[in-house]
Amino acid sequence: MPQVLKSLDPQGFNITFADAKAWGASATKHLSATHAARVNAVVSAQEASSLVHLLKKLRNHLAHKSDGSKKELDRALRGRVAPARVGLVGTANVPLQRDKNGVGDLGKYLRVQPVAGGKRRIEILHDRISAVSEMLRI
Repeated sequence: MPQVLKSLDPQGFNITFADAKAWGASATKHLSATHAARVNAVVSAQEASSLVHLLKKLRNHLAHKSDGSKKELDRALRGRVAPARVGLVGTANVPLQRDKNGVGDLGKYLRVQPVAGGKRRIEILHDRISAVSEMLRI
């Protein structure tokens, strides 16, 4: 495994992609056709790829806690309106969306039940991650 990682990033950094399109292109280049097809299925499904984008922004905000990472997270949590290329898409992601005010306290945001008596956002997020992960299963 170390040789594989070294060949993908000789400087030893994490393997990252600018966007979903770049992830799909890299998968097509480096993975078998079967595995690349799974990645590209996620990339081409806007509901799934918008969630992956949100997860990247969530991770960045948790790691950096900067004003910039917060703004990026807030943009990723909004519903996408054309012609924007950022924001959540699809009915399964609606409970995760926030309005233009964004998230004041991430812990409170994750504990909220968007539908009274329903699941908390953290549970919805878990379910969405599981669903997108299943799209990658061979």
